[in-house]
Amino acid sequence: MFKQGPARAATHKLIFENSPENWQNGFPIGNGMFGGLVYQPEETVMEVAFTRNNHWRHNLKKWDRLTLSEMREIEKNAPGTLADRLAGEKRGKIEPCFKPGGRLRIMLDEFGGAPASYLFDRHQELDLEKGEVTGGYELCGKAMERVTIADQTSDVIATYIKDTFLHPAQINTYLSYTQRIELYRLYDPDVVVHSIGVTDGGVAYIEFGFGEELRTIIAFKVSGVVWHTPVVMGCSVSVEIDLDYINATGPQDYTVYQTMIVSEDGSGDLLAQAEAVLNRAEARGFEAIRQDNAAYWRSFWEQSGVALANPALEALYYNSLYQYGAQSRGDVAPALFGLWNAERSAPWCGRYTGDINVAMYCWPLAPINHPEMLECMFKTIERWIPVVREETRKTYEVDGLRFPAGCGLRGEETAPSMYRLMSCASGFYMDFYRKAAAYYPDKTQWRDRIFPVMLDAARFYVALADRDDKGQLRFGPSWSPEQGAIPAWNSNNDLGLIKPLWEAVVKMAAELGIENADVTKIAELLEEFPAYPQMDGEFIDSASEKGRTQLCHPGYLACVIPGDDVDADSELAPVAHKTLLEHLDHTCRKPLAGKIGSGCDLTWGWMLAAAVRLRDKQFANIMLKDVGLCDFVKSNAMFSYIGGRVFKSIEEKRRGYDVPDTQPHSLLGQPGCVKARDYGMIMVQSAGGFVFSLLETMLQSHKNQIKLFPCVLDVCGSAVSFHELKAEGGLTVSGAWSNGAVKYFKLQCGPYAYCGSLRWFDQPDAAELVCASGKVLKKVADGTFELDLQPGEVIEWGDPACACTVPEHAAGIKSYADGIAFDYGRKGTYY
Repeated sequence: MFKQGPARAATHKLIFENSPENWQNGFPIGNGMFGGLVYQPEETVMEVAFTRNNHWRHNLKKWDRLTLSEMREIEKNAPGTLADRLAGEKRGKIEPCFKPGGRLRIMLDEFGGAPASYLFDRHQELDLEKGEVTGGYELCGKAMERVTIADQTSDVIATYIKDTFLHPAQINTYLSYTQRIELYRLYDPDVVVHSIGVTDGGVAYIEFGFGEELRTIIAFKVSGVVWHTPVVMGCSVSVEIDLDYINATGPQDYTVYQTMIVSEDGSGDLLAQAEAVLNRAEARGFEAIRQDNAAYWRSFWEQSGVALANPALEALYYNSLYQYGAQSRGDVAPALFGLWNAERSAPWCGRYTGDINVAMYCWPLAPINHPEMLECMFKTIERWIPVVREETRKTYEVDGLRFPAGCGLRGEETAPSMYRLMSCASGFYMDFYRKAAAYYPDKTQWRDRIFPVMLDAARFYVALADRDDKGQLRFGPSWSPEQGAIPAWNSNNDLGLIKPLWEAVVKMAAELGIENADVTKIAELLEEFPAYPQMDGEFIDSASEKGRTQLCHPGYLACVIPGDDVDADSELAPVAHKTLLEHLDHTCRKPLAGKIGSGCDLTWGWMLAAAVRLRDKQFANIMLKDVGLCDFVKSNAMFSYIGGRVFKSIEEKRRGYDVPDTQPHSLLGQPGCVKARDYGMIMVQSAGGFVFSLLETMLQSHKNQIKLFPCVLDVCGSAVSFHELKAEGGLTVSGAWSNGAVKYFKLQCGPYAYCGSLRWFDQPDAAELVCASGKVLKKVADGTFELDLQPGEVIEWGDPACACTVPEHAAGIKSYADGIAFDYGRKGTYY
C-alpha cells in the first residue's frame, strides 16, 4: 500500500481560473465504463458530454476478401498487382462506429425570460484525490458552486449546485430566477429516436438507436427544486426550474442525476430501468454518493504512485492515471478516443485500431499495479474471438486468431484494401496477454484464459510463415502500418512482435507441461527465425525494401518496444539507436517548421519509450520535453491527438506551415496556437505512452532482470521515487533515487519464486548488497546482483526514511519547464 498516494494526488488539483468552454478541454469523470467531460460553455452553468464504452453502431456490410492462398498465388504469378486486387474488394461505406451518449447542460439564470445579470466570474477544478469536478460562477447578485461526480456503483453522474453568495437585494424581492436544464444530442443522421419526453415523475429522457437492435436511453432527474415547462424539440428535452428568491430565507440548492443505459440486443423496458436507477440515486442522496466515490478514489491512489521533483510532471502522471481509472474498469475497453469524445460520430469511427493505438493504451496496464484495469481488455478481446476465429479460418485458412487492424466492438474487420493486409494486430494484442501473464503470474489463469488465445494467435503466424526462393523463412504477404511496399515480406513491425509471442508460447507451454504439435512446430521455426531487416547500420521497414524509405510510423522499432527483444545491452542496440535517432529525418508526417517534432499522433510516445529502453537520456528528454510537452500536452493535462506549435502572428504561422514533402492531412491537422491546441481531440494512447515511458525511466523488468532507475530524465528533476509498481515475475517494487544515487529499494516476491538479477546504474562499485533482513545479494557483474526470492519474501535496502525522496508539492497551477506554452492548469480569470 502507498499510504501517501491520496495526499500526493490531492496536491495536483487541476485548476482553471476561467472554466473550460469546450468539451475537448473539459475535465474527465467516469466510473470505468460510463463517464465524460465537464466544461462550461458561454451562457451555461455547466455541461457534461457523456457516453459509455459499449455504445456502438454495429452496422457493417461484409465483403468477400482474397484468401491467403489466393494472395500468394497473385504475388507469384502477377507480381506488383496485389495492391490493385485488394483495392478492388468492394465493401459498404458504413462501418461500426463508436457513438457519444449525449450532453446535459444547465443554462445560466434568467429573470422573466431575460438574463438575470451579468456574469462576473467562472472557474473549474478537478480534484484528483476525490475524483470530482468542482466549479462555480458569480453574477451581480449571487454566486453558485457545483460538484459533479460519477457514481462508482451505478451508471449515474450526479451534479450538486448551491448558492454560496446572495446579495441582500436578491432575497425576498421580486427577483426570482429560473434555469433551464437540457438533455440533448447533436444532429446525427444515424439516429432513430424511439421516444422522448418527461414522465409524470420528472424523468426527462431520450430513447434512441441507430436503426439496428441496439437501443439506448439517456435521462435525468432534478431533485430539490420545482420543475415545470417541459420542452421537446428535435433530439432535445428540457425542463425549467425555479430558484425562488422571492420567498427564500437563504441559499438555494438542488441536484441533477443523469444516467445512460445501453441495451445491446434491444431488450428491456429502458425507461423503467432509467427511472429505477435515478430514483435509487435520489434516495441515496448526493452526499452518500459523494462519500462512496471519494472512498473509491482514496483506495485507488493507495495502490501505487510516483514522486517527481518536477511538480507539473508529477501532476501530469497522476492526472493520466486518473484518466485510466475513470474509463478502464468495465466490461469493455476504451477504443481510440475512450470516453473523451463528444463528436456526433467519433473520427475514424472511434474504432479499435490494432496497429499501435490500442496497444499503446495497454502498455502501462501491467506495471501500474491496477490489475482491475486488465479485465476490460481481456473481456473486449474475448468478445471478438468468435468472429475473429471465423474470419481467420475463411480468409487465412487456418484455425487461429488473426486479429483485425481495425474493428468495432464485435471484432469484425473494417480495414479496407491494403490496410487489411496488415498482420501486426495479433502481435500487438498478444503483447498485452504476454505482459499480463508475466506481471501477474497465475498458472490457472495461464492455462484457462491466456495460453489458449496466445497459441491461436501464434498459429496464425505459422500460417503466415512462408519460404522464399532460397528456402529462407519469411512472413507475408503483409503490410507495415500505413507505409512501405505492398505486399511486404518480413516487416520489422511484424517480426518484432511475432518473435516474443512465439517465445512466450513455448516457455508457457513448458511451465504448464503442455506438449502438442503446434508448440513443437513453433519451437522449430524459432530456430531459424529471420533477422530484423537492416541496411547501412539501421533497421528498414521490411525485407521488401531496398533501403531507407519515407515512413509514417516507427514500427520498425517494435523489437525494442513493445517486443522487448532489443535493449541497450543487445548486440543490435547500435542499430536500434541509429534507427531511433534518424527516424524523424525520413518521416512523411513532418512537424511544423522550426523545431524537432512529429506530425503523427503516436510517434512521439513510441520514440520516447524506445529511447528510454535504449537508455539514451538526452534523446528521451528531447522526446518528452521538447515534443510531448511542448507540442502535444494541453491545459487540461490531456494530450492533443496530433501535435503543433504556438505561433505569435499570422506571418509566423504561415512560415511554420511551409513544410515540403509531408502528408497534407498531417500538416494541416496540426494546431498553431494555444486555443487551437485546447480544441484538439484526445486519443487514449498518448497518456499510455507517457505513463509507460515515465515508469520505465525508473523501473524495467524484462529479460528476468530488475533494473532500478536505468534512465532518469533531466525533466523529471533531481529526485524521483516509485511506489508499489509491478514487475515481471509478479514482483512488487518500490525505489528512491536522488542526485544520481539510489537511496532505497524494496521488493516483494509474488506467488512464485523469482530467480534473476537486480541491476542499478552509475552507482559506486559494491561486492554485495546487504538487505535489512540480513539477506546478501552477491555481485555477478558491474552494478548487477543475484536476486533469488521465495514466494512472498520481502527485501529492503537503504533507509526507509528515504523511500519517498520528494516532499509533497504545493497545490496550484504548475509549470512544466521554461519554453512550454502550456501549464498544468490555466491561468487568467474570467474577469
